[in-house]
Amino acid sequence: MDKTVMISVVTPTYNERENIPLFLAHISSFLVSLKQPFEVIIVDDSSPDGTSDVVISLKSKYPQVVLLKRVGKRGIGSAYFDGFAKAKGNIIIAIDVDLSQSLTTIPLFLKKLKAGDGMVIASRYLPESEIRNISFYRQLGSKFFNMFVKFMLALPVLDSTHSYRAFKKDVFRDISKKIKENGHPSFFIELSFWTAKAGYTLSEVPTIFVERVHGQSKLNTFHGLKNAYNTLTRLKKNYEV
Repeated sequence: MDKTVMISVVTPTYNERENIPLFLAHISSFLVSLKQPFEVIIVDDSSPDGTSDVVISLKSKYPQVVLLKRVGKRGIGSAYFDGFAKAKGNIIIAIDVDLSQSLTTIPLFLKKLKAGDGMVIASRYLPESEIRNISFYRQLGSKFFNMFVKFMLALPVLDSTHSYRAFKKDVFRDISKKIKENGHPSFFIELSFWTAKAGYTLSEVPTIFVERVHGQSKLNTFHGLKNAYNTLTRLKKNYEV
């Protein structure tokens, strides 16, 4: 591996004190095995359960951890955005804290980025991908919504909504001013859209996705779909697709 390439992993948290010790152990061990410099940026929205206190208590064990503590619950989209902006690495990896996303996808990310791609998404819907312990109807709904996004915005990928992805810091720097930063998961639709719109190669790799074991999902399906639809119609209306 190229020692001049630094990886910044960005992970938002809200009431994740059960998951954060497990996540830091897994991600740190995996990244150390890659023998590349890295940092892990935890963006915590003042979790009432003391998630940030757990992070602070573990910093001596994981010196590569950076805590970005924000005031109030401002949402997952803006948490990722602020984490990306703070990242020092050449390569940024966005990943959730709930251990639902397989770390074995990371080498596939790095290979694609090294080959020249600008952003690589861990797709849940490629033939080689696996989804475990997620209900059939939930899978079907997500898959059809991603097909709708692909059709509406003419994107070259099947899973533009998935948070798990890697990209070059230069790509984010280039498109960040175009993104209407908000707290909703639809942030990732816009991130995908502007990457492709700016002329960068947007691609995807197979992955394994499993249901979280600890804690509760913070996503509200109704509000998430409503916000995503508003994002889609705004992009479709205001920019040529």
